[in-house]
Amino acid sequence: MGALDAFEHDARVRVLVLASALERYFSAGADLQTFRELGEKDMDRWCELVHGIVGKLRHSTKPILAAISGVAVGGGLEMALHCDVRFAARNARLGQPEININFIPRSVPPRRWSGSSVGPPPCATSTTARSSMPRRRKR
Repeated sequence: MGALDAFEHDARVRVLVLASALERYFSAGADLQTFRELGEKDMDRWCELVHGIVGKLRHSTKPILAAISGVAVGGGLEMALHCDVRFAARNARLGQPEININFIPRSVPPRRWSGSSVGPPPCATSTTARSSMPRRRKR
């Protein structure tokens, strides 16, 4: 969270772009097996951490963009949904696999599932959605 604080307070930085250094993965989120093994106190700590990050993303005074390339599932997709604008590459695959273990993400209000985005809409199923952007013709 220190990087988000630094971004917010640095007057030289006017916009944040969340992206991955790996072309095949934007973010895979948390390990679902870990959720199964967490006790109540550990889950509470994890939720506090997630809500702290979400709060910083949602209340930033500067625009935050998500540049989604590759897989964005679970918490990775949720993080992108909290950005002001989302851009999805043709290879983007979006999904919420945690619903397979009856874990419904609460960090994303329903209205954030729509909103401003360029690319495919996120899906709320256990499968992933592929980008449906039309291909540009080469000149």
